[in-house]
Amino acid sequence: MPPSDRPRLRPSLRRGFEIRALLLDRDGVLIPERPYVYKPEDLVLLPNVLEGLHRLKDAYHFFVVSNQSGVARGFDTLEGVRACHEVLRSLLRTGGVELDDIVFCPHHPDDGCLCRKPRTGMWETLAQRHGLAPQQSVMVGNRGSDIAFGRAIGCTSVLVEDPAYAEEQATIHSDLRVRDLAELASLLLHS
Repeated sequence: MPPSDRPRLRPSLRRGFEIRALLLDRDGVLIPERPYVYKPEDLVLLPNVLEGLHRLKDAYHFFVVSNQSGVARGFDTLEGVRACHEVLRSLLRTGGVELDDIVFCPHHPDDGCLCRKPRTGMWETLAQRHGLAPQQSVMVGNRGSDIAFGRAIGCTSVLVEDPAYAEEQATIHSDLRVRDLAELASLLLHS
């Protein structure tokens, strides 16, 4: 089971046994993509993250699903990743946005674990823990593994355009493409 930094669900958004879930990759979607090491004090949100999530908070629960192989590679520790997640929560909370849960895979890509995206272990953990259903979920990421993860669980997949990965992104077939989370909010709320 992947590590988790879990608060409780906001009961006001429960609809029957299923909730609407926005599954968010961390690096490149919420915070800038950097190679492996983040110092919690250097963490910043990408532009339009707060605007987009704030507009969506009455319609969706927010879950972070993130591959963090820097732990297995020795560049970071579980404690370091969790410290970054606490800062991420704080930055979002300051803007009036709460994350419902964060799960991450600390394993190396060659470990063959079941939780590393595009495998579905993190989804299975969240679905069991929170009663999520794929037809009520949207996966948002900037890499091929994020979109493949969304397809593997059977949910809508959204690619956040990232100039650093333009070549990789040209070959990715997602359900939607957006510049940022503000554009995503506009599309989801008007569809």
